[in-house]
Amino acid sequence: MRDGESVEQITLTEDFIYEDGEKQQRIWKIQKDESEDGVELYRGEAADVIGIAEGSAKGSAFFWKYDVDLKISESKLRVRFSDWIYQMDDYVAVNKATVSKFGIGIGEVTLFFIRGTPASMIGPFDISEW
Repeated sequence: MRDGESVEQITLTEDFIYEDGEKQQRIWKIQKDESEDGVELYRGEAADVIGIAEGSAKGSAFFWKYDVDLKISESKLRVRFSDWIYQMDDYVAVNKATVSKFGIGIGEVTLFFIRGTPASMIGPFDISEW
């Protein structure tokens, strides 16, 4: 995951490599919306996201929800992702994403994001060699 940030818009690039070797990239364009009672509101778009993603942040927590069509064999399944992202410090964030269909959880993933000096001490990081 890489990020580019301006005052008006955040660009966030996610690179995925799945167990079967398939690769995918999602490039988010995220706009900060109006704040409400100390809660920062966000809206975002990506090519494979259905409609507009919506999120909110307060303190070190960020909630983000969006729909995508997951490719499963030869068909597609529309699901909802609900992400809770917690900023642990200036360099580390933890993301717990729940995938649901018709409001019923069908999967979960936990991701760790590392940037800055700690990331440079690890890198270069090539997940394709796992």
